[in-house]
Amino acid sequence: MEVVPIADSREGWDSFARQSDDAWFWHTTHYMDYTEEHSGEKLVDNLSFSVMENKETLALCPVIVESSALAEGVRQYSYSGGPIPVPAMRNGLSPDKRQRVLSIYTRTLESIAGREGVGYASVRVPAVARSYVEHAGPFANPLLRYGYTDLAYLTQVIDLRKDLGDLWSDVRKGHKSDVKRAGEACELKVWDRHTITTPKFQEYRLLHARDAGRVTRSQRTFDLMLSWVKAGHAILVEAEHGGQAISFALVIIFGAGAYYGSSCKDPDHPDIAASHLVQWGAIGWLKEHGYAWYDIGLQQFHPQWHDAASPKDISISEFKRGFGGMTIPLVTAEFFYSKELMKCTYERRCREYVASPGPAVLEKA
Repeated sequence: MEVVPIADSREGWDSFARQSDDAWFWHTTHYMDYTEEHSGEKLVDNLSFSVMENKETLALCPVIVESSALAEGVRQYSYSGGPIPVPAMRNGLSPDKRQRVLSIYTRTLESIAGREGVGYASVRVPAVARSYVEHAGPFANPLLRYGYTDLAYLTQVIDLRKDLGDLWSDVRKGHKSDVKRAGEACELKVWDRHTITTPKFQEYRLLHARDAGRVTRSQRTFDLMLSWVKAGHAILVEAEHGGQAISFALVIIFGAGAYYGSSCKDPDHPDIAASHLVQWGAIGWLKEHGYAWYDIGLQQFHPQWHDAASPKDISISEFKRGFGGMTIPLVTAEFFYSKELMKCTYERRCREYVASPGPAVLEKA
């Protein structure tokens, strides 16, 4: 087996990702381009590579190096501060060969870390990759045998294979009321590869800034997201009131799964639950178009030792759970290439965890 840099193997990368049951949109060059732009000054380099044997690709290994917030001068493997995706392997590899690929992967990361001054890595299994979400039994974190530490994250995934009536039954009572009232006040529109226009996406960009109170991302990040919609990798769901867009949700689609990417709402219409309407609209569209799974996002119930969830984070999680689905593990692992960095990071996490309010204060019924 040999390691081939992405610069030498970019052609065919996305085609392989579309065929691998381990892969999701995070593995594609489309998302890596976005991550590089979104990382801004924190970006160091894209050092992604593939593992090959006899001129055949066995695995895609996305690797982005960024400056780290853990300590001054430290670099890390991450996607805009979050985990990079676990390698996506060729379908049909034997368990033994999969382990050999992971061994090469972890050794290569260690080698790059020594050369590039990388102190930390976080790696995650995409929740709606077919090999994970459709796995028949318990799923073990594949990186633990290589010295990585498990991090207990959760996400909410809706099984879109259910009948639409059953999906509606799973929606929380208050959410149902909000969807109905917003549906009476708004027109729901879904913009896909056949209908999206640049002016419409510009409306989304401008509303995103209004909702946040500032411009949070570069124009190019929005240009790249527009290219996803045009290529059939995303949809833009809109709630329109009085001839004006008052809420948008961008949903990424790839393979059999979908992911709630981002959303925004007009702050001048707080009385209309347009965000609820666009989520239910997304569920309906995804169901109609044959998608099987919708990852609606991270679930944080209270602070964990490794995740200082805020009351706002917990409230957002509760909103997402209101649309039904299953709370499942978001398989994540981390590795420290520096013992001193690990010690300092663990001490900081411990201080934050001890200082945070307990579950009885934060958790809602």
